[in-house]
Amino acid sequence: MWNAFVARYHYFGYKTLVGVQMRYAVHDRDGGPIAIPNLGSHILAIVRRRLPADWTERYNTTPVLIETFVETPRHTGAVYRASGWIHVGTTQGRGRYDRQKQYDKPRKDIWLRPLRRNWSRTLNR
Repeated sequence: MWNAFVARYHYFGYKTLVGVQMRYAVHDRDGGPIAIPNLGSHILAIVRRRLPADWTERYNTTPVLIETFVETPRHTGAVYRASGWIHVGTTQGRGRYDRQKQYDKPRKDIWLRPLRRNWSRTLNR
């Protein structure tokens, strides 16, 4: 269902994602999908609290930090800012396989959200 919704409603459409990942679909009490304005930060908070246990169950390792990329200027990242995410920089606009440095992809803001207080110490071990 997640793939179908992304294919239909996301401006990029569905593309195969690389690497390990978790995908969440949010539903109301009656099982209907939710995608209405002003719920983004609330939904991000719910997923952030649930993610470490879900990830540990699936991949047998517990994440300490999560990241996302927001295409600029198409989006401002306001929902991430409102959810306590940290803007740490912007990509150069290069794709994964851009060996000739053509910079033909949209630039994206990089946002991080720690999942625990000692995340920095854990990553620096």
